[in-house]
Amino acid sequence: MFLNNNYIIKDKMVFGIIIAIAVFMLVLVFIWGILKRTVKIFFYAGIIILLIFAAYSYSIYKDFTGLNDNLGTSEKKVILVDNNKAIAGLLLGKEKGTLTSAELDLYSSYLQDKNYDEILGNSYKLIILNSGIITDLGNEIEVGGSIIKNEDVLSNLKSEDSEEKSALFGAIVEDNVLGSKNPLFFFSELRKGNIKVYPETAAFKTMEFVPLLWIKDAWKKMFEKTKETAENFVAE
Repeated sequence: MFLNNNYIIKDKMVFGIIIAIAVFMLVLVFIWGILKRTVKIFFYAGIIILLIFAAYSYSIYKDFTGLNDNLGTSEKKVILVDNNKAIAGLLLGKEKGTLTSAELDLYSSYLQDKNYDEILGNSYKLIILNSGIITDLGNEIEVGGSIIKNEDVLSNLKSEDSEEKSALFGAIVEDNVLGSKNPLFFFSELRKGNIKVYPETAAFKTMEFVPLLWIKDAWKKMFEKTKETAENFVAE
């Protein structure tokens, strides 16, 4: 009787061990199944992310290439805006000129509705400068080799003398905004919202998070091309 009880106890122990092993194996199989699915999900998600990143990187590359080819030669419309009113404007490119008072008034109405397409027209880029950019240039601004007080610059840019205003605005664009001597100023103002470039393509959207020092040399070369057209304009 005692032996039978021992056998029963041993059988129960063996059976319990078998059950425990079976449960353990089932748990392992279940975990492995989850891991396999998780790995698959991460694998496919990784491929999708890489493809998206590759496509975006290519669009940035194409955009930079296009900017390098076109920024200095294609027509750019540069306007200075104060409280949503266009107060000065230039055309830079193969054909250079100033925007008339009538054009500025028309563009002011488009600015109210953020209708940038109408302002852009057939130009390659529209560059909108907020008057706040003048303040950020400092208390005294070097313009065309002369030092002018900040308030005098703003006062002249808001005046009705279109010829003097256009010459002053052209000099500021050449020396301080699109000049190659300080390309980082352009992008620091872009991030602050004092400069808007339209259309805002991939390259400009990237500027919002890429360290500016990474792109300093590349943009300096592009601005050198743009500065040549601005210099020609000011000389005329």
